[in-house]
Amino acid sequence: LKEAKRFRASLGEDVSGLDAEEDEIPPLLDEDGEVVLRDEMTPKQLKEREEAKAKLKAEKKAKYDRMLKQMIRSQAIVRGLLARKEFKTLTIETEWATGVLQRFGRSCLAYKRFSLLKKRWLMNERKKEEAELDKMRDADVEMQYFNIHLKAIMDIQRCFRGWQGRESAYAIAGSFAKIRNAIFYEKMVDIRKAYERELRAEAAKEMLKHRSATLIQARMRGCLARERVRILRIENMYDGMATLIQRIYRGRLARLHLDALRRYAAHMDRYHAARRQRGNVLRWLFFVKKRKQQLKLSKILDNLGLEPTSYCSTKL
Repeated sequence: LKEAKRFRASLGEDVSGLDAEEDEIPPLLDEDGEVVLRDEMTPKQLKEREEAKAKLKAEKKAKYDRMLKQMIRSQAIVRGLLARKEFKTLTIETEWATGVLQRFGRSCLAYKRFSLLKKRWLMNERKKEEAELDKMRDADVEMQYFNIHLKAIMDIQRCFRGWQGRESAYAIAGSFAKIRNAIFYEKMVDIRKAYERELRAEAAKEMLKHRSATLIQARMRGCLARERVRILRIENMYDGMATLIQRIYRGRLARLHLDALRRYAAHMDRYHAARRQRGNVLRWLFFVKKRKQQLKLSKILDNLGLEPTSYCSTKL
């Protein structure tokens, strides 16, 4: 009771009436209808008055205990709702942060893979260019060496054969130049065709990689979407189950409350009927019409065990 008074006082309510049990108990009247003072009461009357006071105090204490229990239950419900809301918000933020980190990690891995492939491709191209330059240098060295020998032969022939030798040398040189140009042209054509084939092969490989990456991404996104749909279906199922349980529980509470109200109404009907019966009995048998006299006779009937309302609780 003290805790309830302190709580009511903290809310700004008036608690001065909580100790006024003496004022709430009806005064004791004598045979003449006058109020009996405390000093004039008998020990039995004092004892009955103290019992009534203790009973009233116990009823107030039970009332305030129920009020405190209801307030504590309301606070627990509100705190549970706030905690579930905060947990749901934290879960959504965590999923969003996880998605952002995953996208960032995948982009970093893809960029790293692309850089590595680009470096390899550049190294291969550089090696191919160096190999072609080495071949061209070797061909130039061989050509220079051949030209030196050819010049020596031509000088010897020019010296020994003269004009015929020079003519034949010119003819040989011309035919050799044609053959060399044809060979060089054929080699360049083969080199260009090989280079184009390599470019087409590299392009086909890159296209295949892009298609493979696109297919993998589509499959992964499909898997993630199906997993998310499955989780949402499970959550919806849990929500439906929780709603069903709450509906059943609230219906049960409502039916219990309705039964309690019906019992209370039936009890009150019995109580009022008993009071009417008592008034009729006192009015027609004892010719007592005043309430004060009826109360005195009802006490006598109660002592004799004939009071109709004696089955009812004093609380009512």
